[in-house]
Amino acid sequence: MIVRKCEFALEKAMKEQLLQFWNDEEGVTTLEYAILAALLLGGLTVAVATLTDGLGEFFQAITDKLTGLAA
Repeated sequence: MIVRKCEFALEKAMKEQLLQFWNDEEGVTTLEYAILAALLLGGLTVAVATLTDGLGEFFQAITDKLTGLAA
């Protein structure tokens, strides 16, 4: 009998915590920030990859011109 009352109280507490978690809107804000951060990181990765290729070509052109002057 006592064990059953404890189980019921625990079950009730767990349901209350689950409902409180479900109705909590702060988690949505955290999720929105996480999605925004992922999008920014993806955009930054693309920008760096593009600039890296462009910079490599730029410095290669300078190297080629300097090599042509020295020859």
